[in-house]
Amino acid sequence: LEELYIPDEEKVDQNGRDIISLVPKPNGVSVDDLVDKSLELTGNSENTGGSVMARSNKWRPGGRITMQDTELGTVGVEGLKIQARRWFTTHTGFVDQNGYYQCDGTYKNPANYSFNFERYEFEIRGSISGVDGPKMEGNWNQHYQRNTKQNYHSNIFRAAFHYAYKNILNLRRPPQNGFWRTQLKIQANYFNDPDGTSNGNHNPARRFLGMGSAIHMYAPTRPSSGLYGTTIHEMAHASHWNMDKNNYNNGDKIVVESWARGVQWALTRMVYSNYNLTSQYIRGSYTGVVQDLIDPAKLVQNGLYQADGNLEYINASYNDQVANYNVRQVEDALNGNRTWIGWRNKMFNSYNNPTKNNINATFTFWETR
Repeated sequence: LEELYIPDEEKVDQNGRDIISLVPKPNGVSVDDLVDKSLELTGNSENTGGSVMARSNKWRPGGRITMQDTELGTVGVEGLKIQARRWFTTHTGFVDQNGYYQCDGTYKNPANYSFNFERYEFEIRGSISGVDGPKMEGNWNQHYQRNTKQNYHSNIFRAAFHYAYKNILNLRRPPQNGFWRTQLKIQANYFNDPDGTSNGNHNPARRFLGMGSAIHMYAPTRPSSGLYGTTIHEMAHASHWNMDKNNYNNGDKIVVESWARGVQWALTRMVYSNYNLTSQYIRGSYTGVVQDLIDPAKLVQNGLYQADGNLEYINASYNDQVANYNVRQVEDALNGNRTWIGWRNKMFNSYNNPTKNNINATFTFWETR
């Protein structure tokens, strides 16, 4: 096949100029003029009137993609890869934190906008895979209200993009895409967990050949911070598995779930400053040990915790006297350990923290039902 060259659809250089505008025009006739005439003669011209030799102004695709957040209001769906396509040429832009994007090229006729809830490192699957926009000129803007599939997918996407690409306090990333490695798949189910027991789950066995989704998400009508936090929690499991597969697969539940709960607390509050997990900590399984190791010393007496699945006040004679570890230190101590005691001992032995002598009390409190 011959190469097809359509200067109607040009990239821009680093200064934002159309590359085609730099091409000489012999005898005053540009390549654009020749293409316009060719399109007219073949019945493909979209010129609505006037001389085809007087070509229309070029335009650069852009716009804003946002969603309604229950706590933050209107927020950008940061990280979305937006594509504008016309014939055989596609220009691409990426949504920033405020929702704005601009593609890397120009057109002089309408183009089709679209995006998928996917980046190189991960893909959000579910009842929708993306959004196909209209064929148009000018900016394409979208805003997704609460209790829509687009809002649900957008919420999960924001959290996944955070863990895969943004600042995660020096933690290890979840499994990354590449040669002999499969892209992380997240199944966004637009319904509640059929068993009624989970907001999400992670099973590395479902990664087989990249066909299944290691992470499944449920309960789409929860507050935005809850959806964000659950996504972080399940991706923390994926990262833990990727770091130490054998000890993750054979690890004690209290170790595996306490770590994911801790990362959930640490990363989600980077976006939702008032995010609080107190009522979601469960002594003996989904504990708050990671938070206690990191945050300032505090009294944790008569706290609202879950015990054996029931939310209740526990008269706990426990004074959290451990502080100022960082989350990467906790992760490094987790690496190579599958037991609660092994994790505790490595925390104690690995770092010269002035509060280390209180670590035993912290671990003892959280393992006691």
